[in-house]
Amino acid sequence: MWKNKICLLIIIISFSCDERNVISGNFSFLVTGNVQGEFYPKKMRRGSLGGLARRSTYINNVKKNINPIILDAGNLFIDNANAKTLVRCYNQIGYSAFNVGLEDLSNVGDMKSIEKLANFPFISSNIYEKKSEKLAFKPYVIIEKNNFKIGIVGLSDNSRQNTRFRISDPVVAGQNILKALSKKTKYQAIMFNGSYEKCIQLKESLQEADFIFLSGHKQIPRKIRSQNDGAFIYNVGEHGQSIVSLKINIGHVDSSLKDISMLLEREKFIDETLDLLHGGASISLEKMYSGNYDMTQRIKRIRLELQSTREELEKTMNSVEFDFIPLSDLVVEDDKINSIINEAHNYTN
Repeated sequence: MWKNKICLLIIIISFSCDERNVISGNFSFLVTGNVQGEFYPKKMRRGSLGGLARRSTYINNVKKNINPIILDAGNLFIDNANAKTLVRCYNQIGYSAFNVGLEDLSNVGDMKSIEKLANFPFISSNIYEKKSEKLAFKPYVIIEKNNFKIGIVGLSDNSRQNTRFRISDPVVAGQNILKALSKKTKYQAIMFNGSYEKCIQLKESLQEADFIFLSGHKQIPRKIRSQNDGAFIYNVGEHGQSIVSLKINIGHVDSSLKDISMLLEREKFIDETLDLLHGGASISLEKMYSGNYDMTQRIKRIRLELQSTREELEKTMNSVEFDFIPLSDLVVEDDKINSIINEAHNYTN
């Protein structure tokens, strides 16, 4: 009898620890792309932006509080020597995966030898070796964070082909991979190397995906209102000048995801507006403007908008918070990364 009870207890514990029964929690992404071989900050009108050493410092600071999934969405390399140094830096930073982009294939003579230097996987679901007709890289990786399994898929546009590799239809490849991944993971992210127009087509066809990180489109991403369906698309900028930050908080896995970035911006703006109107006075806004009908009505409308915004935030079960972090002069450079870059530079000279 006691043996049966022990067996039953083991079954209950095993079942309760199964990742499929995780109801709530959180995970996060830090994503770059379109780095195009840049080691150093790019000079701007005022100061500079980017640089691997700054990026490393920022990521290390984030790691003090959370353990993010660190990705590069493609167009990383410009030549073989550059690629080797970048991979060494990415190993030091602790990247989780790299999506092989079209420019990477064109710029690096032997991508497979570069891949061997990496402590992180090179992935692509639709790049094939022409000779063998086999996938040239892993099609995806599964990363577990806080008991959530997240599938990371690599895809590239096939409108431009390569002499050594064949790029298949990303929609067909994505559909096949996501169908298999949906049985193994709860959330799926795609790194796509291509144009924004192609990315929209991809989103419409790959309904299982939750996030798409887009390299190849170099415009600065903006915070927008949450869309009704399909994957959230996030551009990654260029030259490593900034980094995409995505924080996902899950209240219940059966609810849909909602990007609350714009709501948070609105709440912040309204709070700052009210503080500005108040000016640190010891009496309430209503008393301050009691004799001004137009101003009291304006304050009333502002407070109602703030209440509505906070109510919308409170009722959001599963939130996605997006930010685009500029790596400015204020970010201290990581000496270890600079040492790797300088060592490579001295060797080549």
